[in-house]
Amino acid sequence: MLAICRVQLRSSGLELLLCQEHSELYHNGIISEEMLFALAELQTEEVQSSSSVFLDSRERYLGEITRRLNDFTGTLYITYVGPLPLHPLWYQDIRDLSTTLPNMDRLVKKIITEQSNGADYDIKIIFRNSARYIEKVREMTPPILMKKLRFDLLESIDNIFGPGKKQPLFCCSDFGNVRIPTIFMDAAITAIREVPSSPIDSGILITESKILEWEKNSFERIFLGAHRGVHTELNELKNFISSVLV
Repeated sequence: MLAICRVQLRSSGLELLLCQEHSELYHNGIISEEMLFALAELQTEEVQSSSSVFLDSRERYLGEITRRLNDFTGTLYITYVGPLPLHPLWYQDIRDLSTTLPNMDRLVKKIITEQSNGADYDIKIIFRNSARYIEKVREMTPPILMKKLRFDLLESIDNIFGPGKKQPLFCCSDFGNVRIPTIFMDAAITAIREVPSSPIDSGILITESKILEWEKNSFERIFLGAHRGVHTELNELKNFISSVLV
């Protein structure tokens, strides 16, 4: 069950009921009181009924994301448990043999590679580098191939983020599993994990312009607050891969 916190606003003394994630973001100064009030104003029955579609299964959730990735229009803000979209194609082939669910990682890699090669895209990725990533990789990769995966993944990172490339922006920071946004130019798809190790089993599609703008601004503010510079983030990602893919 999602934890609800009673939070007293610093400037006005008013109390709001917030989810634990938004409570922590407010106390850490990442979300302002103005943003909280703006979000509250948007949460009306009229807006929700006209602009939200519940994606009631993992298949529908992944299907909607992959549909929009296939029709990509230039903007992608996304959170990942780890560097799955940087994995080599042979890993994606193994994954596709194990399930009939749509593969968003293969499409995201295609898009970030296009930007690396000069496409004018707006991409921001948060890699959480969480225990869930390690579980997924170990479930999918035979132990004999783990060393090859590490080598190929590090090579893929050098190819995408190397000198002379137009680098997609990413940061390595774990903001938790409570809220997992995927944001496009004209829509946002949000999901949660009930526990950190569980797969995403549903989501909600948002297209209402005011909420979508808030989603984009919130992601960008969190991202820019966490980003420590390209060199630092690149080293952090490589060190993580080298330490866990053994």
